[in-house]
Amino acid sequence: MRLRHRLHAGTTLAELIVAIVITASTAGGILAATTTSVQRIRNTNLRAIAFNAAVDQVECARVSARQGVLVEGTRTITMTPGSSPVASGQALPGDHLPSVTAGNFGATLKITRTVTLEAGATDVYRVSASADWTPASQTATGSTSLAVETTMRCPCD
Repeated sequence: MRLRHRLHAGTTLAELIVAIVITASTAGGILAATTTSVQRIRNTNLRAIAFNAAVDQVECARVSARQGVLVEGTRTITMTPGSSPVASGQALPGDHLPSVTAGNFGATLKITRTVTLEAGATDVYRVSASADWTPASQTATGSTSLAVETTMRCPCD
């Protein structure tokens, strides 16, 4: 009778292995979900920074329109990690380079602002700003571009 009691008193190796497998599977699932969440948060942050930079370019054009000095043209700003932003093309009065750097953006960011006179109009302009980025991590998913567009009146002389 004492021998029977000893056979059922402890945990078997098979039970330990099953418990370890279940724990490892659960931990693996939690790790995968956490990794996916972190990537989505990073991508959302990249998109928000790119959107703010594009809106900032539209606002620069709006200020120029209010001052009566809006002109047609295209301006491109490129930011890469580890270097200062580089601008090319038609600058407007009050234009400035974005305060965000590619280093804290974590990607190469290209912002293009285009100002065009509406067909048949003498004082109505279409202003569009697009942002395209290439994430530093190629594991990023989702859209890597966006565009903002508006029309504005400029009582330019």
